[in-house]
Amino acid sequence: MVDIEWESLFSSTGLLAQRWEGFKYRKGQEEMAQVILETFEEGGVAVIEAGTGTGKSLAYLAGAIKAAWDRDDPVIISTTTKNLQNQIMNHEVPLLQKVLPHPFKATLFKGRQNYLCLFKLHWAAGRGGADKETLAQVMEWARQTEDGDLERSPFFNLSYLVGSSGEYCLGNSCPYNRRCFYFKMVRQAVKSQVVVVNHHILLSHLAGENTSMPHPQVLVIDEAHKLERVAMEVLGCNVDLGRLSEVLEGITKKRSLLANMEEEVIQWLSPVRGQVLNLSRELLPLWEKKETNVEWERVVTPEIEMMLKEIVFHLDKAVLASEVLLREMEPEVAARLSLELGVKDVVSFRDGLKGFVEAKREGDVRWVEPPEKDIHPVFRLIRVDVGELLSELLFSSMEAVVLTSATLTVGGSFGYLRRSLGIPAYAKELVVESPFDWGRQMEVVLFSDAPDPRDRGYLDELCRLIESIVEREGGGTMCLFTAISTMRQLGERLKARFPHLSWYIQGDGPREALQRAFAEDPQGVLLGVASFWEGVDLPGDSLKSLVIVKLPFRSPDEPMVKAMSRFLQSRGMNPFSDFSLPDAVILFKQGIGRLIRTEEDRGRVYLLDPRIVKKSYGRLFLEALPRDSKVVYGEDLL
Repeated sequence: MVDIEWESLFSSTGLLAQRWEGFKYRKGQEEMAQVILETFEEGGVAVIEAGTGTGKSLAYLAGAIKAAWDRDDPVIISTTTKNLQNQIMNHEVPLLQKVLPHPFKATLFKGRQNYLCLFKLHWAAGRGGADKETLAQVMEWARQTEDGDLERSPFFNLSYLVGSSGEYCLGNSCPYNRRCFYFKMVRQAVKSQVVVVNHHILLSHLAGENTSMPHPQVLVIDEAHKLERVAMEVLGCNVDLGRLSEVLEGITKKRSLLANMEEEVIQWLSPVRGQVLNLSRELLPLWEKKETNVEWERVVTPEIEMMLKEIVFHLDKAVLASEVLLREMEPEVAARLSLELGVKDVVSFRDGLKGFVEAKREGDVRWVEPPEKDIHPVFRLIRVDVGELLSELLFSSMEAVVLTSATLTVGGSFGYLRRSLGIPAYAKELVVESPFDWGRQMEVVLFSDAPDPRDRGYLDELCRLIESIVEREGGGTMCLFTAISTMRQLGERLKARFPHLSWYIQGDGPREALQRAFAEDPQGVLLGVASFWEGVDLPGDSLKSLVIVKLPFRSPDEPMVKAMSRFLQSRGMNPFSDFSLPDAVILFKQGIGRLIRTEEDRGRVYLLDPRIVKKSYGRLFLEALPRDSKVVYGEDLL
């Protein structure tokens, strides 16, 4: 075994202190590292809430390396945000590679659509899949790149055309198999001690999809508070009718390049594009009423259900006809490759729509989302009761699992997380407080007389309140909303009131671009919803004040919330106290966590929802504030 004193690695006199000039001893980090080492050595499950600044990723990475060496097998680290993945791969991994006396390897295991597929590139070039000049540039880049990572290239917007995918993979029969960038990454992962993935890839692998990911026996799940939502999506289905229409158009356009015997497949697919268009037109009145995420039970009529079944019927017949043809074809003919590639996509859509139509499990919820472009909507199915399945996939089949995040407890309890993820009763628990000096670094401003959302003049009063905050704070302010309509209405009024400031409003551009521009602009004010509540890292003066407009309760009209409420009621539970409230508290903690990211940061949080003061459940939100935070009232400040 490697001669390293692991138990003292994070102590004030350990290996890190000796070899890393920037090391700062943190008692909580050392305690967390000890629990992780014990869990990996003895087996079992540990649940660890580690406050901001604990250094949790370094603690679990060190434990993962030791476990990988002990077992001679990769340890999987699963996250959700690219920020955290980049932090692990670009900071923690190189640091430990310098500190530890023995070499180790780490691989970032991305989804295969991130990697250039050489077969699809040459296929597209031969069929005019994009303009010739662009494809020539991709060809030149393909000759120079070592990893084929489209995400780090200027061509990521072409991943739909030239990115690798399971549906299009020809495996060993592919003429570019030995040069395949995706499988090069897979081979590196198998030889690594640590493999970093996202929750979607992890759960897809565990659910039986062929992701080529090394199968874990030891697992770290960071950002564990997001695992339930990802599991709901992975275990359901998502069918974009617009994408289906594009695939069908592509297949029929290539008709002249296919052998005559493929006519049998084409004849079944020919009417489907028209059927998809008719179905989308039938649903069009929903979006004219400005409705979003409409429950399937409200949408479906006998006519709509029949239209959907007709689409599934024709896709199924095309798949069956293609299977007959493929058995008769020579393995190397070009027509076979074209047919294989096209049919794999058709199979995926058929299975998704079939699963949507035939969904009967308790806990399944179906809805229709408005189109992002054209008129074609998206059909979604998720499963709200994932705890039992996660218990089986994760905790019953793994030797050791560590779940961690800065936000796992509600009212000091892991109860909500345990129930929602099916965590076994024997799991160890640990709460590690943040080492930051919150009383000095952060001030929290409450407004007991803030406008009530039910009041007639709510938006006017809210706008005046935010105006006074922006006037006081200026640039470096981020406002978090729970409703897009409120954000956009106030955004227009605030822009007119403060034309000297730069306004970055979610929806005006890609999220990452808005965040980067805001971070670099001292006069910037950012307004965001949903995704800006978590995963945003803006240390230093980039973010000096944070405004939380409303407590982040999910809308009771969301199909998922309705389905979860029905499911909990059927189990004799209370939908508000057992789901809506703890869910909102965890998201609230995530939002608060955007402000103070380092020991040098200073900032002020404005909480504009009077319920945090006036409602009995408000104490759970106040208890969720970092310990020793300085709390003042806005009436005394503004």
